[in-house]
Amino acid sequence: LQQRVGSGCQLLDAILTLSSEQKSQIIDQYGISPERIFVSGAGYDESIFYGNPSRLKSEQTVILFAGKLSRAKGLPWLLKTLRGIPLGSFHFHLVGGGSGMEYDSCLREAERLKDNVTNQGIVSQHQLADLMRQSDIFALPSLHEGLPLVVLEALACGCRVIATDLPGTRDIYHHVSSERMVLVHKPFVRDIHTTELEDENRFIAELSSAISLQMLRQSQPYGQVLNLEYYSWSQVFQRIEKIWFEITDR
Repeated sequence: LQQRVGSGCQLLDAILTLSSEQKSQIIDQYGISPERIFVSGAGYDESIFYGNPSRLKSEQTVILFAGKLSRAKGLPWLLKTLRGIPLGSFHFHLVGGGSGMEYDSCLREAERLKDNVTNQGIVSQHQLADLMRQSDIFALPSLHEGLPLVVLEALACGCRVIATDLPGTRDIYHHVSSERMVLVHKPFVRDIHTTELEDENRFIAELSSAISLQMLRQSQPYGQVLNLEYYSWSQVFQRIEKIWFEITDR
């Protein structure tokens, strides 16, 4: 289908992408000029995801994961990392669903954290926002992502974020420019079908260091305001609208 898709895409007046990395991929793979490709990004709902500056610090560090309970989201390695942290020092909220052997394996691994984990299952956006406002650290050690809105939502709710260094998370990191977000190096996937990692121990060690660092930084005030305006729905709409008027005026 490559030839048919490629020739059809050559007729497009404009292409909107989530990130600068995605723009580069389209230039390389479709042979379309950069002038017709615009990075519009994606936005989060500010009316649901917002901080709570008056929140009091809890005795335990509250850590949150939200996403599909799978290897692709890096959850097994996050759970192994948490097992190396003193159990009484944190509580882990697990949000998301899944199916099959991977899902079952993740749940079994989570059970090894005993009373230090709460499996929230699948929750609504409002429930997720409430959990984020109760959490100190949001962790998303994915092996691949586009532009993960859940990272923006966690930042907007006042969480410190730990994520894998991927094109989408890197874009957020550069726009946010804050120590509230820490990136860990992407592991080398030996087999994309089994998601076996070449450097599993290194990945776990980096996740552990990032969690320890963010735990130490907890003394900073909750609800610290970050400039996330670029990722607001209104700003994303304005960028798309601007592109629309430019191509219709040609």
